[in-house]
Amino acid sequence: DPTTFLEMWITDGGNNNTGWGSSEFEELLNEAENTTNVKTRMEILSQAEQTILNDTPVLPIYWYTTNYLIRPEVKGWNPLLLNNHPFKSVKLEK
Repeated sequence: DPTTFLEMWITDGGNNNTGWGSSEFEELLNEAENTTNVKTRMEILSQAEQTILNDTPVLPIYWYTTNYLIRPEVKGWNPLLLNNHPFKSVKLEK
């Protein structure tokens, strides 16, 4: 659900460390919360997201990356977003 990521931008919210706030944004979130029609709700949340994008309260300038050196005979190992690797699927082929 989009509110997982949108609610972190609520003024004075525990996860909003930017100091940004918008009454228009919060009104849209409240409207979406009180809407029972799924399509309408998603449209309202899209407007709320656009409000954030227009104001640009944060600009990411760095993203963590990880480099892996994997020998060709190692099979079944894949980079994962959370960097957790279930080794039950990793095999060594000769």
